[in-house]
Amino acid sequence: MAEQTTYESGTYEKISFLTNKDSVKVPEGKTVTFKVKLSAQPSSDVLATLSRGSGDEHITVKSGSELTFTPDNWNEFQTVTLEAAKDDDVVNGEATILIHDYDSVIPDKTITAKEDDNDK
Repeated sequence: MAEQTTYESGTYEKISFLTNKDSVKVPEGKTVTFKVKLSAQPSSDVLATLSRGSGDEHITVKSGSELTFTPDNWNEFQTVTLEAAKDDDVVNGEATILIHDYDSVIPDKTITAKEDDNDK
């Protein structure tokens, strides 16, 4: 059972971001996807933003940087695409991808993105 919080208007499940992966490997010069949904139904729309929080600047959110979850679609996975830009180094970089609720009600979630460098 999900953790609950009590407010003056009643008791509700705490909502969190759920992902189908906690970490991903992004081939250099290519993309990879992961999916996000909510753990419980919100009472109103939730706007989530996704961005690189820290780490390798060559790893970016290519699509899915803004996701809207509604009381109707909260339980449906939405796809996020990450890209690792081509670079000249031989380092397998790493970045933290931050999933943030625009209204700061839902706790942030992070995904670790590791670059699979193809340079020798």
